[in-house]
Amino acid sequence: MYKLLLALSIFSVNVVEASEQLIPMVKYDAQTFYVNVTIADQLTEEFVIDTGASHVTISDATIKNLLDNQQATFVRFMTGVLADGSTIDVPVYLVSRLKIGANCEFKDIEVAVIKGGARCVLGLSALRYAAPFTFHVDPPQIQLSNCSAA
Repeated sequence: MYKLLLALSIFSVNVVEASEQLIPMVKYDAQTFYVNVTIADQLTEEFVIDTGASHVTISDATIKNLLDNQQATFVRFMTGVLADGSTIDVPVYLVSRLKIGANCEFKDIEVAVIKGGARCVLGLSALRYAAPFTFHVDPPQIQLSNCSAA
């Protein structure tokens, strides 16, 4: 009986460890950290990691590409609060897949679309699925949990 419980305990630990991924980040001079993100197997870009952002944000050019390839669906408008305190109406879409690094994939992620050439942001609408996650500064990498194999 004890051997069976020990075997089950070891198996469950291995399952958790298998879903964790260590993703390298790039650090730039402004003390910001970026990670490669692929949206719907089509576009790969560097996204700034921002745990203070409620949503993943992408540009209007990126969403146009995703819509043209039927990889995104409009969900709603939300009111976004900018760093200066002003507000804007922001369209929110559901994208089919979002892959962080090479092997950490999540399905049906909400993204907010920022007009113009805004940089892409990896916010909590994706990171919450990867919780718990650990941010390492030296060397720069993020450890994500609950990853599906990409």
